[in-house]
Amino acid sequence: MWKDASAATQTIRQTPERGAILTHNRRFRMRYFVFVLVLAWAGYDYIHIQLPQLGLLQTQEGQLQVQLNTLNQQHVNLSMQSKQLQSDAYVAKYASEQYNLVLPGQVAFTVQSSR
Repeated sequence: MWKDASAATQTIRQTPERGAILTHNRRFRMRYFVFVLVLAWAGYDYIHIQLPQLGLLQTQEGQLQVQLNTLNQQHVNLSMQSKQLQSDAYVAKYASEQYNLVLPGQVAFTVQSSR
């Protein structure tokens, strides 16, 4: 029991001096100051640099999405037309309508409207 009391007395006597405590407090305050400074810089960077870039990228993404949808629709239309052009009946119909061509044995004529 006496040893515990003497250990406590030695602990009290070995406390750091006032100058060492002040040095420790200055370092502690300096760390927090640097930490707050870094946080302030990060906030400024995010608000003034990254947010505008993010807005531009989102606008560009929207425009590219619209362009992608348009190109996908065009691809579907061209795929359908390609399949239709594989059919002889469609080719004959298209040639007669667009280029006034006829198959052998057919007679071409035009109908004029009466006025």
